[in-house]
Amino acid sequence: MLRTTAPRVRTSRAQLLRTTTAVAFAGLLVSACGSGGDDAGSGKLPFGSTEQPGAAGGVSSGVGKPSSSAPGKGDTTSGKGKIDVRTVDPCSFVAHEALTSYAAAKSPPATRPGASPLPAKDPITSNPGVTYNSCTVNMLAAVGGSVDVAVDLADIAVEEKALAEPAKGATVREANGLRIVSFTHEGDGTTSCQRALVDKDMKATKVDVRGNAAAARADVCAIADAVVEAGSKLVADGGLAVRTYAPKSFVKLRPCDEVSDSALAKVPGLAINKVPNATGFNCSVGPAGNDANATVVLVRVGLRTSALAGDPAKQVQIAGRASTVEYEEAAPAYRLPGRCSVATTGAALADTKSAEIAEVVVLAPSEPNEEKVCAAAKEVAADFWGKLPK
Repeated sequence: MLRTTAPRVRTSRAQLLRTTTAVAFAGLLVSACGSGGDDAGSGKLPFGSTEQPGAAGGVSSGVGKPSSSAPGKGDTTSGKGKIDVRTVDPCSFVAHEALTSYAAAKSPPATRPGASPLPAKDPITSNPGVTYNSCTVNMLAAVGGSVDVAVDLADIAVEEKALAEPAKGATVREANGLRIVSFTHEGDGTTSCQRALVDKDMKATKVDVRGNAAAARADVCAIADAVVEAGSKLVADGGLAVRTYAPKSFVKLRPCDEVSDSALAKVPGLAINKVPNATGFNCSVGPAGNDANATVVLVRVGLRTSALAGDPAKQVQIAGRASTVEYEEAAPAYRLPGRCSVATTGAALADTKSAEIAEVVVLAPSEPNEEKVCAAAKEVAADFWGKLPK
């Protein structure tokens, strides 16, 4: 049996497809709301556009598309008014000074009878996401409740027409010479105030501020506006921090360019149609359209917290790299296919609890055989691992 290795966060097929398909602007601005965070989005687009079938069950839009002028390998800075998603530290986009007036006071040390005092809790904490270009800031709000500020830097082009004709419910305004698109959604006891900052290269950065039931909509949206306006000034002034990566970092890789068709051909029933996501860090391979019964291969590079690093005693060697292999059985009741994940870790990020990860996932709805699915995943991984920095 190949069912060994690392603990993982359960992720649905819909979440995987959304994070790895070239989703364009619709996918970047309309996030799912509610406790499940999966498919409960508003269904509205901030910009007027027509959804079109994308690869491997995703959605692409006439509004945005992967930019043909994406930064090349080796770029190290973002110019004034521009964002280089391959070098910028996304947490630097959230200027904490913009949050101070909305945050609760630092909580006093908590004590329990007979126990040592617990440290005071900082009302504002930054958490790098599981991608190179995402960051979430958690805040205890002065008005009560908790608020999460999620930032996703993106490398997708936005058309002028989309800004001139925003969808119903969306507004467009200017701040620090850049344009901001606003969109709000309420449901499932949460308020989601979404903002998109369009830089001078016509690329969009998404800011999604969510508050629970204890935080009023007006306060949540005020926080969203404060964050995106402070971020727009940093972008306009060229003040975003640049993250330092190790010499052998995975950050320069574009999985769709690295993984070979010959390796993918070893996955039974796979239509070899590669589609990078908006930043190029993720690649989805599968047929165009929304065929829920199709085999899909997902290849990505990103980040993984130390808590998910896996049990070294259960690691296997694939192409000379310590790797984890995990199979998850199909769950028909939840419309989840059987899937096998193969992962290897890279360099740790300085001053964080995260390490880089390269991962291959094979989702095979029509193949219930664990051995076959994982054998295919390991074939693709062996090919991809051979392209990783050594």
